[in-house]
Amino acid sequence: MIESSRPQGAHAVNRVVDQLLGHQLGHPLLVAVDGVPGAGQAVVARALVAAIEGRGRVAVHLSSDGSPEFVETVVHQPGAPSDAVVVVDGAFLQREPLAEVWDEVVFVDAEQHDPYLDEHPAQRATIVVGAGPVLRRIGGTGSATVQLFSYGTLRLPQVQVAHFGRELDGTPDTLPAHRADWVTITDPAVIADSGTDRHPIVRPSTDPSDSVPGTLLTLTTTDLAAADTYEVPAYHRVPVDLGSGTRAWTYLAVNPATPS
Repeated sequence: MIESSRPQGAHAVNRVVDQLLGHQLGHPLLVAVDGVPGAGQAVVARALVAAIEGRGRVAVHLSSDGSPEFVETVVHQPGAPSDAVVVVDGAFLQREPLAEVWDEVVFVDAEQHDPYLDEHPAQRATIVVGAGPVLRRIGGTGSATVQLFSYGTLRLPQVQVAHFGRELDGTPDTLPAHRADWVTITDPAVIADSGTDRHPIVRPSTDPSDSVPGTLLTLTTTDLAAADTYEVPAYHRVPVDLGSGTRAWTYLAVNPATPS
């Protein structure tokens, strides 16, 4: 299997969708695409909806009109399946009465001045994207940390320094009922950072005795965005249960079948 370079905008959108589809809430996921007026929220929302539908999930796209009645429109989606994703674009979506509605908030940072920015909406958002879009932060608010299980090149000191700005301490762990394979990378930046074009890639296994060793890392949400950007589109990020019992994110093969 060969993985080549990717358009950064589409890659960022797909990483946001990885984050959104990692939820299992038992009710439709409510996602705000927030920002100051004119930041491009509707463009980002449409891209997210298309990517979600491309993975076979139901997505509903709404645009906020700022009225109190709109809350009822967002929360109550008659006929929508429990795993649907409701994506709402608009401005000031982290203000009342909508502030407590959202399961995830994507903030579109247009780097333009507006009094709304004095309320620190980017810091309170769980995902931040810039123009392109480019991924700046993902996985929680600005102060949050996330658990990531790595079995491959994200454990290399030179990759960690290049993408996180420091070496990370980790804890050995395993991913049960999965098996490792290899993928050939052609992205020049990834090859340069890792020093190799041959990277491990993991898929679920039907053999319960299979297990993949690796390292559990604790990352900031800025670190996770850097990891998401580094990993090529052959991988998608999903939540898994590790041998230690820890629930963590990891990158698995998009294609669950072993390439011939």
